[in-house]
Amino acid sequence: MLFTSPPPLSRRALLVAGAAWPFIPATAQHAPGPNAQGAQPQRLSLHELTHDALLPTLGNPQGDATIVKFSDFQCAYCKRSYASLQTLLEQDAKLRVVIRDLFVYGESSRHAARMALASAQQGRYAQVVKALFSHSGRLNEERVEALLTAQGVNVPAANQWVASQRDRLDALFDRNVELARTLGFRGTPSYVIGRVTVPGGIPQDKMRELVAQARTELAAR
Repeated sequence: MLFTSPPPLSRRALLVAGAAWPFIPATAQHAPGPNAQGAQPQRLSLHELTHDALLPTLGNPQGDATIVKFSDFQCAYCKRSYASLQTLLEQDAKLRVVIRDLFVYGESSRHAARMALASAQQGRYAQVVKALFSHSGRLNEERVEALLTAQGVNVPAANQWVASQRDRLDALFDRNVELARTLGFRGTPSYVIGRVTVPGGIPQDKMRELVAQARTELAAR
């Protein structure tokens, strides 16, 4: 799904000394130099991509491999791909997953993302993420609150946290958009696994292969 966002952002390179390298599209892993469009791969800070003060993690927080998923809780393709991601998490005790929210479906998706992040303050993030991705049909405030309540979330407390963190949350979502644009992503779902970008869905076996490749590259650094 294509995502809508604020006006175009500059394609700046995010550099952190000793922690940056080119991110390469999955279709161009074996083609060094410029990609198919003639542009050099973007250089990004891996830490800035995989960590944020407001971002919870799925799986092992200290995992040795991270999958970053750019996603919308209402995107049908994102929902389908979540099952594969969940299976990998169940099979791989050292895997870490970060979800960066984008908003294909506008304000209702933004509200769902805010409330999911609020649920992390109550230790219910994984359960809420699963419930939101498993829900069929469109989301609105009432449905989101019902889903959170079913997962044991104190909804009034979650709403209070969202209100207190509104500016920080909006800044996080803006960073998500900027990172997606810098990586050349135009829709959801999109992934970063190691230094490989995947703009679109990905079979579970290929995802597992890229995780193994990321570990090999990390060990060789």
